Amino acid sequence: MSEQTKDTVTDRQLVIDTLNRLRPADLLDFQFGIGSKPRLKCKLIGYEETKYIVVAIPELARVSYKDQLTLGNGCIVRAIIEGDAGQCIAFRSTINGVINHPQALLFVDYPKQVQMFSLRNQIRITTHVPATLIYTTTDAAGKDESTEAFHGTIIDLSVGGCRLKLPWHLGQGRLSAQEVLVKILFPSRPDEPLLIEGEVKSQNRHDGKHITLGIKFGEIQELIELFNQLGIEENDIS
Repeated sequence: MSEQTKDTVTDRQLVIDTLNRLRPADLLDFQFGIGSKPRLKCKLIGYEETKYIVVAIPELARVSYKDQLTLGNGCIVRAIIEGDAGQCIAFRSTINGVINHPQALLFVDYPKQVQMFSLRNQIRITTHVPATLIYTTTDAAGKDESTEAFHGTIIDLSVGGCRLKLPWHLGQGRLSAQEVLVKILFPSRPDEPLLIEGEVKSQNRHDGKHITLGIKFGEIQELIELFNQLGIEENDIS
């Protein structure tokens, strides 16, 4: 597998242009220490160029990340730029403010440099592997939960995610899921399906009866195991 391309952008205007490709409600991944787990995912609210970036803190994280969400604490921020860009960006920053009311908001310093990783350089494998998309929904009051499952086919696969084709008629509208589980069933191991956390990054109409979902996978160890199932060696994964 070819090595993943990484570029470091230091020019001020290029850093601004890169971050301007993010949109409100995009998910940003925050890491507060080397190897810290799990990471905190926050929705982008907006930014003031060269000054700060502000994101919404999930309600449950206000307690579980209390020690990390402190003024002056450092963090690594990652995000996916979708569309033709096909890039993951990452930068180091520092918390410069936390607001708890009326909405929990986190302010971090606007970065002086950004690292950009090309996602399109990863080898994509054309597949026809059965898979099930699983996600949890709540009622209008946010109380009662139910689990939805849709059976489909993975039509291409990379170390960073997959493209999943699902039966989906025109009248069904858009799939509302974002955080999902993908259950993959390999013919060689019919009794040992692989369950991977993922995030729906895009969805497109495939034809009148199907949609395709672009899904970004989570933990790297699960991805290594996944690719091992397809006969790809661990040291080939960039």
